Amino acid sequence: MNGIQLAQGVTLPLSHACKHALITGATGTGKSTTAGAMVEGLSAAGVPVLVFDAKGDLESLGARVWCPFGQRGAHRAINLGAAGADLVARALDLSPAQSGAVEIVAAYAEDKGYALACLDDLQAGLRICTEQRAAVSAQYGLFSPASAAAVSRAILPLRRAIGDAFGLPGLDPFEAASAGGVTVYSCGRLAQYPGAYAAAVTACLLTLYRDAAELGQVDRPALAVLVDEAHLIFDGATPALVRKLEQVARLVRSRGVMLIFATQSPADLPPVISAQLITRIQHGLRATTPGQVAAVRAAAMGLPSAGGRDLSGEILALGVGEALCSVPDMRGRPGAAVRAKMRRGRIELRPIEVARPATVPVVKAFRPDPPGPLPVKEDRGLWRLLNPIARLFVRI
Repeated sequence: MNGIQLAQGVTLPLSHACKHALITGATGTGKSTTAGAMVEGLSAAGVPVLVFDAKGDLESLGARVWCPFGQRGAHRAINLGAAGADLVARALDLSPAQSGAVEIVAAYAEDKGYALACLDDLQAGLRICTEQRAAVSAQYGLFSPASAAAVSRAILPLRRAIGDAFGLPGLDPFEAASAGGVTVYSCGRLAQYPGAYAAAVTACLLTLYRDAAELGQVDRPALAVLVDEAHLIFDGATPALVRKLEQVARLVRSRGVMLIFATQSPADLPPVISAQLITRIQHGLRATTPGQVAAVRAAAMGLPSAGGRDLSGEILALGVGEALCSVPDMRGRPGAAVRAKMRRGRIELRPIEVARPATVPVVKAFRPDPPGPLPVKEDRGLWRLLNPIARLFVRI
């Protein structure tokens, strides 16, 4: 198989699939169906696919399903140490000063050889660096107890809501590549917290950029990564992070990695990112406000057209399942956009069935029981072994 048939007369050459793809369209126009068909086609061609599923409707595509909480599949969490201080700060929505405190804790942990995998580890690290702030400040720069306290307050609501999403075993894209077939990372609950979802996706892409071997020109991708609701990665991203992701998109193609971003409008992505996505599949958009009209015009300008014709009217006229498609030719040049009825995959897109616990939850009375001593949480990280004083502060 030399290509993937996306529609009648529209074939994506596998040798140029690593030039990346963008699937856009309003809700209900067939964007997920197209993404599912592309995933099926890549898998049938022998390309392993890792899918970041932000809504849960792509779970049925997976030969295996992973979940950051271990509830909808095998447990694969977000390893804070692998994500790095920048992504941790974004997940917690921190200010620059507070991000500096996280960066110091991460550097301290790396130099000392301690694990920094979960939010409990980060909390304990903040306490230790606060206790030893004179020595820490002398080596890493000023460590502010006020900033550390603010980070601790930011950790609290995230830990109560999705704390189990952080820790070990961590998400490893090379594990998905080695397993073959389609691996779906179910992120429906995680995507309710955009910073955490962005941290998971970005950490995966940075891992591929850092550790994937250079392959040069390949006849088919070694791994394809589909990111659903891709706008969540870039909403609130710092300019430095956007530049890093641009570098990732430019350089991973020579390492055999294909990126597929799915979102509602091309305007959802920074222009430097959109410029790296050669394959374009534009489903219908709606234009009832001046902003939406401008978005349609921008989408039309981003599509190559024969004779320079204006495609804005065609985008508005597209029916459900129809799209304007631009794919590279056999020489890798972007082809003129053509209107086509997109091919449907064989697999019905739906969430997988998950067994629910048989026990009935106990409803407590409004008035709480008299307070008693708080139980101490069992030690789970190397931070607890570092300083016995930290044990006093790790409670649930």
